Amino acid sequence: MARGSSRRSGSGWSRPPFEDASFDGLTAAYLLRYLDDLPSGLAELARVLRPGATAALLDFSVPQSPLAREAWNVYVDAGLPTLGRAISPGWHEVGRFLGESIRRFDAEWPPERLLAAFREVGFESPSARRLSLGGCLVVWGRKG
Repeated sequence: MARGSSRRSGSGWSRPPFEDASFDGLTAAYLLRYLDDLPSGLAELARVLRPGATAALLDFSVPQSPLAREAWNVYVDAGLPTLGRAISPGWHEVGRFLGESIRRFDAEWPPERLLAAFREVGFESPSARRLSLGGCLVVWGRKG
C-alpha cells in the first residue's frame, strides 16, 4: 500500500486521489464490472502503479462449459435471490442483480477483449485464468 493511503479512497474511480506511480502493486475483487468506463478505469489503475508493478483483478464470469453454465444459471437466478431473501430484503435485491450484471459484463468484455484493454493502457503480457469451473476470472499484468 502506498505510504499514507487507505484501503478505501471513497472518491470513485474517475480520478483516484493518488499520485502517479505511487503503488508497488494492486489487487482488487469485483471492481471491473463496476467501472463506468472500463478502459479509463484501467488507465487510472496503470497511472497509480510504478513501472514493473503488478495488478491482479478478480471478478465473476459465466462458465463456458454447458453443464457448469447451467448449474451457474440455476444458482444465480434462483439460489442467490432465495439465499438473499433469507438474510434480508436488501440481500435479496443483490442476489437478483448479480446474475444479469455478470452476464452483461461477460458478454461485453470477454477475456480476449479485456486483455486487449489491459495492453492498451500499458500492461505487459496480461493474462487471464478462469477459476471455480469458470465462475470467476482472474486477470493480471505488469505495468510496462
